[in-house]
Amino acid sequence: MKNTLALRAQELLEAMRDALASGGSVETWVAYETPEGGLTLLEDYTGAPESLRWTRGARCVWRVRRLGGRLVAEGFAGESCCRLEGPAPRTPALQLLAREAPYLVRPGQGLELSASAMENS
Repeated sequence: MKNTLALRAQELLEAMRDALASGGSVETWVAYETPEGGLTLLEDYTGAPESLRWTRGARCVWRVRRLGGRLVAEGFAGESCCRLEGPAPRTPALQLLAREAPYLVRPGQGLELSASAMENS
Protein backbone atom coordinates (compact mmCIF):
# COMPACT_ATOMS: atom_id res chain seq x y z
CA MET A 1 0.00 0.00 0.00
CA LYS A 2 2.90 2.39 0.70
CA ASN A 3 4.04 2.23 -2.92
CA THR A 4 0.55 3.01 -4.21
CA LEU A 5 0.18 5.77 -1.62
CA ALA A 6 3.44 7.45 -2.74
CA LEU A 7 2.69 6.97 -6.46
CA ARG A 8 -0.70 8.66 -6.16
CA ALA A 9 0.87 11.45 -4.07
CA GLN A 10 3.41 12.01 -6.86
CA GLU A 11 0.66 12.08 -9.51
CA LEU A 12 -1.34 14.63 -7.51
CA LEU A 13 1.76 16.75 -6.88
CA GLU A 14 2.46 16.88 -10.63
CA ALA A 15 -1.20 17.68 -11.38
CA MET A 16 -1.13 20.56 -8.87
CA ARG A 17 2.11 21.86 -10.42
CA ASP A 18 0.56 21.74 -13.90
CA ALA A 19 -2.65 23.43 -12.71
CA LEU A 20 -0.79 26.27 -11.01
CA ALA A 21 1.58 26.71 -13.96
CA SER A 22 -1.38 27.11 -16.30
CA GLY A 23 -2.97 29.83 -14.16
CA GLY A 24 -5.01 27.84 -11.64
CA SER A 25 -5.60 29.52 -8.30
CA VAL A 26 -6.59 26.66 -5.99
CA GLU A 27 -3.63 25.99 -3.71
CA THR A 28 -5.00 23.12 -1.60
CA TRP A 29 -6.45 19.83 -2.79
CA VAL A 30 -7.59 16.84 -0.82
CA ALA A 31 -8.28 13.60 -2.67
CA TYR A 32 -9.58 10.38 -1.22
CA GLU A 33 -10.31 6.86 -2.35
CA THR A 34 -13.95 5.98 -1.81
CA PRO A 35 -15.07 2.63 -0.34
CA GLU A 36 -15.98 1.60 -3.91
CA GLY A 37 -12.46 2.39 -5.18
CA GLY A 38 -13.22 5.70 -6.89
CA LEU A 39 -11.23 8.88 -6.40
CA THR A 40 -12.83 12.12 -5.20
CA LEU A 41 -11.06 15.50 -5.29
CA LEU A 42 -11.98 18.38 -2.98
CA GLU A 43 -10.66 21.89 -3.56
CA ASP A 44 -9.78 24.16 -0.63
CA TYR A 45 -10.78 21.53 1.95
CA THR A 46 -9.73 22.83 5.37
CA GLY A 47 -10.63 19.86 7.58
CA ALA A 48 -8.22 17.21 8.80
CA PRO A 49 -7.58 14.68 6.02
CA GLU A 50 -7.99 11.81 8.49
CA SER A 51 -11.56 12.91 9.26
CA LEU A 52 -12.60 11.81 5.76
CA ARG A 53 -12.13 8.21 6.90
CA TRP A 54 -14.94 8.68 9.40
CA THR A 55 -17.22 11.05 7.51
CA ARG A 56 -16.94 9.63 3.98
CA GLY A 57 -15.47 6.15 4.43
CA ALA A 58 -12.20 7.08 2.73
CA ARG A 59 -9.66 4.27 2.47
CA CYS A 60 -6.72 6.51 1.51
CA VAL A 61 -6.44 10.31 1.71
CA TRP A 62 -3.99 12.66 -0.01
CA ARG A 63 -3.48 16.36 0.63
CA VAL A 64 -1.56 18.54 -1.82
CA ARG A 65 -0.88 22.18 -1.01
CA ARG A 66 1.34 25.07 -1.81
CA LEU A 67 3.55 26.23 1.06
CA GLY A 68 5.50 29.26 -0.09
CA GLY A 69 7.67 28.25 -3.02
CA ARG A 70 7.13 24.51 -2.44
CA LEU A 71 4.39 22.00 -3.19
CA VAL A 72 3.79 19.36 -0.54
CA ALA A 73 1.85 16.12 -1.08
CA GLU A 74 0.96 13.92 1.88
CA GLY A 75 -0.72 10.54 1.78
CA PHE A 76 -2.50 8.76 4.63
CA ALA A 77 -3.82 5.18 4.77
CA GLY A 78 -4.34 3.57 8.14
CA GLU A 79 -0.93 3.45 9.82
CA SER A 80 0.95 4.30 6.59
CA CYS A 81 1.83 7.79 5.47
CA CYS A 82 4.12 9.54 2.99
CA ARG A 83 5.25 13.09 2.25
CA LEU A 84 6.67 14.38 -1.03
CA GLU A 85 7.90 17.89 -1.79
CA GLY A 86 8.83 19.72 -4.95
CA PRO A 87 9.24 23.26 -6.25
CA ALA A 88 6.07 25.19 -6.97
CA PRO A 89 5.78 26.86 -10.36
CA ARG A 90 6.27 30.58 -10.47
CA THR A 91 3.03 32.51 -10.51
CA PRO A 92 2.32 34.77 -13.51
CA ALA A 93 3.00 37.85 -11.35
CA LEU A 94 6.43 36.56 -10.35
CA GLN A 95 7.18 35.68 -13.97
CA LEU A 96 6.48 39.30 -14.93
CA LEU A 97 8.63 40.64 -12.12
CA ALA A 98 11.53 38.44 -13.19
CA ARG A 99 11.68 40.02 -16.64
CA GLU A 100 14.18 42.75 -17.33
CA ALA A 101 12.71 46.20 -17.79
CA PRO A 102 12.76 47.26 -21.48
CA TYR A 103 14.26 50.62 -20.53
CA LEU A 104 16.75 52.21 -18.16
CA VAL A 105 16.21 55.40 -16.21
CA ARG A 106 19.33 57.52 -15.77
CA PRO A 107 19.00 60.67 -13.66
CA GLY A 108 19.43 63.76 -15.79
CA GLN A 109 19.58 61.71 -19.02
CA GLY A 110 15.99 60.47 -19.36
CA LEU A 111 14.99 57.06 -20.64
CA GLU A 112 16.97 54.75 -22.88
CA LEU A 113 16.35 51.26 -24.18
CA SER A 114 18.03 48.40 -22.33
CA ALA A 115 20.33 45.98 -24.19
CA SER A 116 17.65 43.28 -24.34
CA ALA A 117 15.07 45.73 -25.72
CA MET A 118 17.48 46.87 -28.42
CA GLU A 119 18.12 43.25 -29.45
CA ASN A 120 14.38 42.65 -29.82
CA SER A 121 13.71 45.79 -31.87
